[in-house]
This record gives sequence, structure tokens and C-alpha cells, in this order.
Amino acid sequence: KKLNAKDFKKEVLRALSKGNTELNVQIKDFTPSFYASDLAGVKNDVEAIISKKVFIEFNGKKEPLTKQDILKVLDFSKTKQGDIQIVLNPTALKNLAIKLSENYEVTPRGTVLKVNGDTIDFTPPVKGISVRTSELEANLKSTLEKLLQSSNLEEEFVILIPYDEVNPPVSQNDYGITELIAEGVSYFKGSDYNRVRNIITASSKIKGTLVAPGETFSFNKAVGPITLESGFNQAYVISKGRTTLGTGGGVCQVSTTVYRAALNAGLPIVKRTSHSYRVSYYEQQAPLGLDATIYQPSVDLVFKNDTKNYILVYTELDEKESKLSVKIYGTKDGRTVTITEPKYEKPIPPPPARYIDDPSLPKGKLIQVEYPAWGGLVTYTRIVKDKDGNIMYKDDFKNYYTPWAAVYKRGTKE
Repeated sequence: KKLNAKDFKKEVLRALSKGNTELNVQIKDFTPSFYASDLAGVKNDVEAIISKKVFIEFNGKKEPLTKQDILKVLDFSKTKQGDIQIVLNPTALKNLAIKLSENYEVTPRGTVLKVNGDTIDFTPPVKGISVRTSELEANLKSTLEKLLQSSNLEEEFVILIPYDEVNPPVSQNDYGITELIAEGVSYFKGSDYNRVRNIITASSKIKGTLVAPGETFSFNKAVGPITLESGFNQAYVISKGRTTLGTGGGVCQVSTTVYRAALNAGLPIVKRTSHSYRVSYYEQQAPLGLDATIYQPSVDLVFKNDTKNYILVYTELDEKESKLSVKIYGTKDGRTVTITEPKYEKPIPPPPARYIDDPSLPKGKLIQVEYPAWGGLVTYTRIVKDKDGNIMYKDDFKNYYTPWAAVYKRGTKE
């Protein structure tokens, strides 16, 4: 059976916009190239491949490429004789090259030294690192092809990370970062310890990110891998339509605040996705619809610096007040920004409450982690005008929210 993902997405959006609960989904039959039973003969070969010694080398230092990463790039094809052979998946190779690039790239970052009203002084950054992703992809392909052909289990394979050093402008004046352009604010009262730690970690990782004129800011690139090894904790996240424990729960508090700053700055929003349902944290002292979710590696928040100077993305966090601020510094070009009041259309009531067993809590103890939220469509418009009053951008934002039940953590510890 095969489902057309694009058609399915359109149908879901259509149903949400009309408040329908029924979906008209077409599932088609197709004949696969081979079946799971056909792969039994290559199982031992796959196990031998992923057990080989494969290393990533960057700036003279080596670290192993994980078995999971190797496994993800393997694919299978059938020869004319009907035999199954192990090959490399081009799309998976490209994705791995992008992932590794993001792991090793270092964006030049500035540090704010002094703020005088809306003007600032900051330290120019040291050199950054830019990975040559296309060349890395070629290195991966050639090395892993040798891996597939080798029968020597003791042979060592090394993949070089090609990179260039990125020189920052010579002096502070070359950046054109002189004043505050815009600010985004969000509040996270009621967040548990791990969620707060993740907010602190993510905000510190993007703090000081510089975006050159004409370039884009990618939240996923700026924050880096959201893993336990990168300093993130396990906290509740939205995954596959459920609230569940996952690494980095709370990071979307930061992406949401960055979105608000970029929105207020009048910068073009290149990529942005609202959450699948309304989350109470993002409505603290804020209207509906001003949230932005991220989910690595596919869902990202991206905006463009279309000014003539660098911009500096800076974060300030007040843990006592549960307040996060994202400030965008640069040089004002006279543009003005108007954002209409969000309209809440076609509201859908929340379903009954849900309970999540939590073995860390005493049996019988209930902690509410999500509040019931109505679903529906939320729309608003942003109009950006230049210094002469000409319209630069008119953006219509549509946010589809699934109705959500109250969610409780229920203790099961004896």
C-alpha cells in the first residue's frame, strides 16, 4: 500500500480549515522491488559492514562514525539475475553530509559588551569554520564505497571533513551593528527543571550569532545538534501528535522567541512552522499564533537578513521571572512593521483529558503538564514598509491547531 504524502497533507489542512474530523485519503496498491524476506541473505553482510572501523577526521582529530549513521546510508537493489546487493542511498548520503557539516561548522559570533539605551558595543568574533558540504558528500561516497567492497574486517576507513576558515570583518565598524532593531519576548512560567535547562542551553548556543547581509539565519544550524551529548536534557516534547519525553523539550520556547524578534524586525521569514496544537507557554502575555516549532533535521526556523549590514542575534534570560528575550541588533533602515491582531477562526473544542504514567512520581500524584486547548485556524498579516512608505512585504500567516486535551503526569512509583 502507498500513500501520497503531498495529497495527504493537503487533505489534512483542508479538513482542519473546515473543522472536519473525516479525511478522504486515497491509498494505492503497488508492487515493491523486493520483500523483507529477500533481505535475509544479506543480513550478515550488513552486520559486517556496520562493525567496521570508520572514522571522521576533522583538523587532525578522529572520532568514530556511528553504526546508526552507516546503517542509514545503506540501501538495497536487485540485479538482473535477481540477487540483492548492498548499495549507498544518495539522499541519505546528502543528509549525512549536511548533518556532519552542521556538527563541525562554527559561525562567527559576537559578544555584547555594553548597551547604552538602544546602542551597543560588542567584540568582533574570532574566525569561524565553514564545511565544504559537497566535497564532504563526495568523500563520504568514495570512502563508503570502498567500505562496501572491502572484505578486511580490520581495515580502517577515514572520512576527511573539508573546511575553510571564515574571516570576520576587520573591525567593529565593518559590521554596521550599532543599535537595537527589534526584540522578541516569551515567558515560560510553570516549566519543569529540565525544560528550563533546555531553554537556557539553547538560548546560550544561539547567543551572539552573526548573519551577513543577504544571508539567512537557520535556528537548527545556530543551535547545533539537540542531543544529550550537546548538553540537552530529557523533557516533554510534541512528537507524532503526542506529548512525550524527548531530548530537548523546551527548545521551541527559544525558536518561538527568535521568530517573534524576526517578525518584529520586518525580516523575511523563509521557513516557519507553527506547533501542531496550542501550547500554553507560548500564550503567556502573548496573542495566539506567534509560535514556531523546530524538529531536527527537517523542521527549521529560517529568516533572511535583507538589510545592508550584519545583524547580531542576542539572547537574554531572566530565570527568576521566567522570561526570555531575543534581541536583533544591526542598523535600522527606516522600515516599519505592522502586525494585525490574530483572528481565531473555526474553533474546535478539546477532547477529554489524557494521563501519562511517570515512574519518577509517587503513585497517585498528578501533575498537569498541558492544559486543554481549543483547535482551529489562527490568521494574521504582517505588512513591512520601507522608509518612504512603500510596501516591501505583505505576509499572511495561517496557523492550523489541532484541539488538545489536558495532559497530566500520573505517578506510578511504589
